[in-house]
Amino acid sequence: LPRGPRYAVELRDRALFGEPYMWALREAGAHHCYAAHPRMPPVAEQRERIDPGDTLIGRWMLHAGLGYEAAKERYEPFSRI
Repeated sequence: LPRGPRYAVELRDRALFGEPYMWALREAGAHHCYAAHPRMPPVAEQRERIDPGDTLIGRWMLHAGLGYEAAKERYEPFSRI
């Protein structure tokens, strides 16, 4: 990655959240985006495993226990906040 901007990586799969991912972040000088997503560990666990340092980036996608299909059924047509 070109140096200069701050990069963040958002995972949506627990299987990728391991040492190789953390190594890649360090090598690229990138940050982990803490994601509240049903297929990821809880944000508190992500925080225990990766220290945000001076940059904390998060994205709230679905609340715990609500998968995509259930959210779609509940909130569609996604035309308002």
